[in-house]
Amino acid sequence: MSCQTCFATITFHVSENACWICTKPKPNSAGYPTTMVNGKSTTTHRYIYQTIFGPVAPDLVIRHKCDEKRCINPAHLEIGTAQDNVNDRVERGRSAIGSRNGKAKLREEQVKFIKYHMIDRPDSYIASLFSVDRKTIRDIRQEKTWQHV
Repeated sequence: MSCQTCFATITFHVSENACWICTKPKPNSAGYPTTMVNGKSTTTHRYIYQTIFGPVAPDLVIRHKCDEKRCINPAHLEIGTAQDNVNDRVERGRSAIGSRNGKAKLREEQVKFIKYHMIDRPDSYIASLFSVDRKTIRDIRQEKTWQHV
């Protein structure tokens, strides 16, 4: 489906949960489709929101109620602050904690093993066993990281 009025260059399909999934233009590296408006790049969902509801202050963001980055359904979009957006992520369990963090070198099962079965082993031994830094093991043991495990 393609909207022919003010969104002639935007193509989308309607998903089962009523999201309008933007298929053109393609998503940027963060997963959001972007559109050129007056020679400047903006996210497509922001462009849609502003076209329908009016201008949005630059310090505010357009949040997805549906958690679908490619959705451009105006009914699924709402204005808010960056902190509102972070709160949404935390409340909906989408934070990059544990192995969902792209930089994590351990998985939850390994951390459980470290916490509950390697109690008497030195940090340096465990670190070499899992190919991580000693500080990583110390932070796990001191509950500075991986508290959710």
